[in-house]
Amino acid sequence: DSFFDSVSGCFSGPIFMSSFPLYLPPLSISEYKGISFSVFKNTYATEERLVSQVLTPNNDGVNDSWKIRGYRFTSTSTIQIYELNGTLVFEQQGEYENDWTGLNTFSGEKLTGGSYYYTIDLDGDLFTDLSGWILIKYP
Repeated sequence: DSFFDSVSGCFSGPIFMSSFPLYLPPLSISEYKGISFSVFKNTYATEERLVSQVLTPNNDGVNDSWKIRGYRFTSTSTIQIYELNGTLVFEQQGEYENDWTGLNTFSGEKLTGGSYYYTIDLDGDLFTDLSGWILIKYP
């Protein structure tokens, strides 16, 4: 006997497994017989969302790289960082590893201290999902 053989009735809404819901459409329980489910916990739903605004790349272990937390990056995600005059200085496609330390992606040179503008396309649809400013400051 399986779970579905021994349960009768009708249900809809969330089924809680390890404190996260699995939403099923309203069907008779017997209609789910023989169907297997893959359940994944979305760790991004509970993680604090953060895009750091200050970068101080001086190897002291604090703000040495640009941190982005709580957002889901995919192989089609794109991050771009621009100087105030519109010059692209950093571009990355794919999953971001929190490893940008203020170097110009194209020349390899350390960027000067100051403000820079970023855009992030999380899902690769060519629309900006996140944007803002980042300050690079050298002690």
